[in-house]
Amino acid sequence: MNIEISRKSRKRGEVSRPSIPEIRTAATLYGRILFGYRKWHEDISVLITLKADPTDGDYGSTAWQDRNYRPREFHISINTELITRREVFRTLAHEFIHVNQFATGQIQDMVRSNTTKWEGKSYHTSDWDHNEHLMAPWEIDARGREEILFYNMADAAGWLDRDWVFDGVHK
Repeated sequence: MNIEISRKSRKRGEVSRPSIPEIRTAATLYGRILFGYRKWHEDISVLITLKADPTDGDYGSTAWQDRNYRPREFHISINTELITRREVFRTLAHEFIHVNQFATGQIQDMVRSNTTKWEGKSYHTSDWDHNEHLMAPWEIDARGREEILFYNMADAAGWLDRDWVFDGVHK
């Protein structure tokens, strides 16, 4: 899995946001956990952009870059301005689940018909509002798996002793 990371802007002295090496570690582990050691996962490329944009209400997004069926090239964008350190890593987990959904053919964007196929069923998503998007089966799947993926990554990285891993979580 080829991973590239860029940071659009970073405020001088900003220390609460994850570093590029931390993001790379998390991304590598998410890929290993989701794809295992299958040979074909080595063909996947992910560009991760960390942006600080208070005007963009999305925490993150994933887009395929090469082809709509079982794509291999992806762009993940994470808005670090709106969320905590823990949420950056959880959002990255969520977006990597979407990478896995696309790469395995579980989800497919049908560009010409403005539909999305999920497990063979078509959804006309072009006129969906935010709430309808949140209730899409691929979003429910990603939200349902992101927390455990996050903890598995933090454990594999040796980060379970870091306070931010459990910020906001009732122990």
